[in-house]
Amino acid sequence: MSLLRKLWLLVGIVTLLPAAAVAQVSLAGVAKDSSGAVLPGVSVEAASPALIEKTRSAITDGTGQYQIVDLRPGTYSVTFTLSGFSVVKRDGVELAGAGVVTINADMKVGNVAETINVTGETPVVEVQTTRRQSVIDSNTINDLPVARGYGGILAAIPSMQGAPASSSVSAFVPFFTAHGGPANEGTVQVDGLNVGAAFNGGGVSGNAYDVANAQEMQLTISGNLGDAETGGPILNIVPKTGGNTFKGTIFGSGSGSSLQSNNIDAALQQQGITAASLIKVWDYSGAVGGPIVRDKLWFYANYRDFGNHAAVPGGYANKFAGDPAHFDYAPDLTTPSRTATSKTVVSGRFTSQVTPRNKVSFSYDYQWDCDGASMTTTDGCRKRGANWVPSNGFGAAFSPEAQSNYWDAREIISEGTWQSPVTNKLLLEAGVSTFVSHWGWMKQPGAITNLAQITTFAPTFRIYRGEDNMIDNTQNPVTWRASASYVTGSHNLKFGYKGAYYVEQTTDLSSDLGYVVTDLSAIVFPGFESATIRIAPWQQSNRTESHAFYAQDQWTIGRATLQGAVRYDHAFSWFPADHNGAPQAGVWNKAPITFAETKGVTGYNDITPRFGVAYDVFGKGRTSLKVNVGKYLQSANNQENYTIGNPALDGRNGRRGPNFQTTASRAFSDVNGDHLPTCVLNNPAPNGECIAADLGNFANPNASTIVNPAVLSGWGVRPYDWQFGVSVQQEIAPRTSLEVGFNRRQFGNFFVYDNINLQASDFQTVTITAPSNAKLPNGGGNALSYVVPKAGVNTSVIQNRYTFAGDYGDWTNHWSGVDITINSRLRNGFTLQFGTSTGRAITDNCGVAAKVPELYNSALTNPSPFGNATQLASSCLKEESWQTQARGFALYTIPHIDVLVSGILRFQPNSSFGFGATPEGNSTGLSANLATTINGTPTTVNLLPPGQIFGPRINQIDARFAKILKFSGRRLEVSVDFFNLTNDNTGTGFQQMYGDGSGYLVPTSILNARAAKFNVTFDF
Repeated sequence: MSLLRKLWLLVGIVTLLPAAAVAQVSLAGVAKDSSGAVLPGVSVEAASPALIEKTRSAITDGTGQYQIVDLRPGTYSVTFTLSGFSVVKRDGVELAGAGVVTINADMKVGNVAETINVTGETPVVEVQTTRRQSVIDSNTINDLPVARGYGGILAAIPSMQGAPASSSVSAFVPFFTAHGGPANEGTVQVDGLNVGAAFNGGGVSGNAYDVANAQEMQLTISGNLGDAETGGPILNIVPKTGGNTFKGTIFGSGSGSSLQSNNIDAALQQQGITAASLIKVWDYSGAVGGPIVRDKLWFYANYRDFGNHAAVPGGYANKFAGDPAHFDYAPDLTTPSRTATSKTVVSGRFTSQVTPRNKVSFSYDYQWDCDGASMTTTDGCRKRGANWVPSNGFGAAFSPEAQSNYWDAREIISEGTWQSPVTNKLLLEAGVSTFVSHWGWMKQPGAITNLAQITTFAPTFRIYRGEDNMIDNTQNPVTWRASASYVTGSHNLKFGYKGAYYVEQTTDLSSDLGYVVTDLSAIVFPGFESATIRIAPWQQSNRTESHAFYAQDQWTIGRATLQGAVRYDHAFSWFPADHNGAPQAGVWNKAPITFAETKGVTGYNDITPRFGVAYDVFGKGRTSLKVNVGKYLQSANNQENYTIGNPALDGRNGRRGPNFQTTASRAFSDVNGDHLPTCVLNNPAPNGECIAADLGNFANPNASTIVNPAVLSGWGVRPYDWQFGVSVQQEIAPRTSLEVGFNRRQFGNFFVYDNINLQASDFQTVTITAPSNAKLPNGGGNALSYVVPKAGVNTSVIQNRYTFAGDYGDWTNHWSGVDITINSRLRNGFTLQFGTSTGRAITDNCGVAAKVPELYNSALTNPSPFGNATQLASSCLKEESWQTQARGFALYTIPHIDVLVSGILRFQPNSSFGFGATPEGNSTGLSANLATTINGTPTTVNLLPPGQIFGPRINQIDARFAKILKFSGRRLEVSVDFFNLTNDNTGTGFQQMYGDGSGYLVPTSILNARAAKFNVTFDF
């Protein structure tokens, strides 16, 4: 460990390894006398059962203003006291989220012993912050018709992108974003501490974050100040902490195939989809909290077990699985395939008021995950059934014996926090969070690894015969923060520090043979196939560390509140010698392959400003004009530039690279028709059935990517985005507000791979005629142009240079849109949150593509990309069509009969998002990947432009009906949820490999059929 790293970690230890919570809600206001003059020196006290310390207080300053910051959500009483004046008390003040609630006081001359109780609604318009946020409290979370996971909640929030289109009866954990950002920029926090993975954005993970036992969920969409690294949405789960009385909840939920309707019509049946997906779902939990020592030590504990089984539409066992004499696929219609997953969770939290001015908390969350099932009936965390086989969520194109979706391991989240209101003006906070995870697509018991996996494109796309792509990942990210807030009546000044250390290592495994086969007979000529060899096991290990310091202030002057922040970020990465390379000899490497410890990013330095102003337009707290502008950074973790220098980087499974080429494809002519290459695959000379020497730089230690040193250090190098927003929020009725806002994001600092063995002069523009097919735009048959290598150009030898896109030309990417949101929380129990978001992105990298035509096909810089289709010549200018989504939820408890009715409504584009760091806009839309031959070379081309063609719009309604029974201080709720109330069967995933056209756009997944789920909740 370097001296600098040791010093940073020492700073963390000295500050109690801090990780201060993201700001909670604040109280603010002005105290005046009966003449309207401001009153300095008024004592303001906020009291609530939510506070283990019982009360927090402040003193009004010379302008009569006060602020009490970082309060936990709950119901408060606010008391104003000043000698010579009557006491003013405001009860029933509901605090939630991370905004500012304004409570003013008009004080009359009188006896301090006299108390004047005043009433009023909690303000619904925020006039002192530009942060745009959606807050959902505990009751709403548990009364909506959603599975108890954050994914179902996010799917109901306007402006959010990334949640799956189909309603889910079981909890799921999606990537998420907003306003056209990268799919992986959304961040999940628990009590203000990051709890995401150590790689790919570091925002989320496979963990089932506990939202059912949350006091509230705070989703910040835009307008963050100095405490935020990225400009993406932040979901903060504020957990319950117990209290001075014992309270608990027992919950049970379940559904099955008998409670699901059938939404398979004749058209879907003809396409091979013959069954609704739900098989069974369950969710059982118990939670209890209370005092260990009243007012001193509270606890909250939870146990939960949940999971689901679902059929794969059109998926069946391969009748010939495991038979070495068979190289074909035939569905066994007596043995359908299914996905299966479950988690068991045990968690606990302790909160202690150690001294009157020092509060600490500690939490521990342990989860055991079992995804998929074994291929045997005797071993594994879940055994295959006598009448079903496990498969994955990628659809029926993956035959069960070829899928790798098995996970049998644990995840642990631990947190510790400290808070100290040293005085009425000075607040100190600190904490630390760790996430220990063992994850992957692991080798399942009974997996078929002794037979070569085969991929076919015609008559339809299918992968079958054997398992190959297995991953074993371990990670341990640690994040910490510290902050000091100095609060006067008109100022809220905050200084903070944030640190993170991300540890990640991955082992890739392959089949015993070390290669897979792709059948190209229907594309090139009969018998033409390709074998892709791969060195395995192959290990990669990354380390990224970051530190940030920020200062921010919020200053209220009359009706205007000014906000400003400046943040300094420093980040670096390296790659240890251990766990990088091939740990042992294998099929294609005669000895282990090792690398010395290597530096990655040697030092990124960035200063980012953020500004905002909120203006109370008429001075009545009912109309607010908000403007915010700020620069934000791509997150610093094991992704993108932070891993680009790893000598073991192989470019597989979405990773960057390759720096070491572990894969190569070898064309062969299958003379004997057994689909197996009868030749020495790693002999570069033509031999046996191998007809071309196309190994490229396979296993060549001298072909590492040439990285421009300037992209690994310096000021202002990290990818960033500038955000601008302006909105008007208006109270349109008591406890109801309407907000209309315009938002724009401008992304910058792009990077490219340039294969130095290819020049722009090696490419030409060719025109082909699209097939005639009613499923293509305007029926197909149109002329399409592509930029492809000329005949005779060798594309198999890849040697990349990685550098700034600006070295070649301009690259612009921006998103613009309008959001409209209505929020209502009436005293009669009616709650509504609904809104629309309309926007589009425009990306232009044509200047870069003219000099680096490899941009049109990632396979020219990476022999093993996720996708290798050549894009249209016009795709360098992506002008998306405008897309509008409308989402929201409503709840109402009918008085006197205590019947709860709630619903979620979603009307949205049929778009699917990825999971990477590239801004996605409205997503790339549908593709039509046609395998063909151009200039004598097998080539896959996309017939569709990006961001223009989407599937049918998704329209869904989910509903809950519940009867509430109250007795002896206890509450029993019996409810039934209906998912996809209208039983719509719109496709949500589609076959996008064109093949011969017959299977193109056949749904690989559809909206889950209407299903009923019964729930019982007992609160005591």
